[in-house]
Amino acid sequence: MLEETEARGGIPASQTARQRLNLVFRSVFTVLPAFLGLLHLALFSLYPKARENLFYGLWMLAFALAVVTDLSLVGQVSDTWQFVAVRLGRVAFGGLILFIVCTYLAVRTKPFPHSAVAFAVGAVSLTAASAAWPVRLWPWLWYLYLLAVTYEVLRIEIRGPKSPPRRDHRAPRREWAFRW
Repeated sequence: MLEETEARGGIPASQTARQRLNLVFRSVFTVLPAFLGLLHLALFSLYPKARENLFYGLWMLAFALAVVTDLSLVGQVSDTWQFVAVRLGRVAFGGLILFIVCTYLAVRTKPFPHSAVAFAVGAVSLTAASAAWPVRLWPWLWYLYLLAVTYEVLRIEIRGPKSPPRRDHRAPRREWAFRW
């Protein structure tokens, strides 16, 4: 009751400052990943052989969607929006995991491994099931999925195939220095 209030509406100043900070966080963590996502999708459209740009762009868009749905639940929201935001948040979470794994696999392996199809099917089915039927069992299945992803990453890092460094085939190769 002793707190300073704003001139309009009698809202406490600390609550107004929290709302401004929330708006800054929402703006930065939504606009920057969305921009990076669109930028990498544009790069993929210009050079389709670099699939890592596609997966990274989709990963950043899923991150922006996750931030929007998570931060939009702060404060008073309608039941309808809460229902939609929770479902969209689960879809964004599934996209985050799937596209970060695909980005890693596209960068580290050549050719793209067949295990990526299994991870994609697993992520899509878990995402669809957890968005359609909110049951307490889904987090445990996501933990098992993340354990499988972690195993695959460790397997690739320890003994798996690695992609050779990419060379730009359009630029002339110069393996000799200028001699005067």
